[in-house]
Amino acid sequence: MNKILPAIAAVFLLAGCSSAVEPVATPTPTAEVVANQDACATFGEVTVDLAEVIVNPPADKTLIEATDGMVQRFDAAYLVSEGDVKARIGKTMDELPSSGLHMLYLDGEDYLANIAAVGRACEAEGAKMKIVGWS
Repeated sequence: MNKILPAIAAVFLLAGCSSAVEPVATPTPTAEVVANQDACATFGEVTVDLAEVIVNPPADKTLIEATDGMVQRFDAAYLVSEGDVKARIGKTMDELPSSGLHMLYLDGEDYLANIAAVGRACEAEGAKMKIVGWS
């Protein structure tokens, strides 16, 4: 019994020497991810509104009037975006028709490819968005 007590005491002492288990840190979103969440949501809203105007032009406005202000809305998304999302929104904006968004009803193929690329970049960031095009 005298030999067992020191062995038990040694086990307890050694057990107390082990390091404590550290909690696993939960990753927090970076500023870039948060910025891109907002940018992707804004960009998606503009694509929905633009598709609606192209597919169902309003009876009380011309296409020029109906698309007025949409470039500024794309720009608002661009200004808050970061990284790949920013690059793809920028490419979309660079390739918009210089004569106005209303011209997309004639040839929107590049625009549709560009918004799909933005959608993939947003998806890679985990951003939820709805992109709408037409055919």
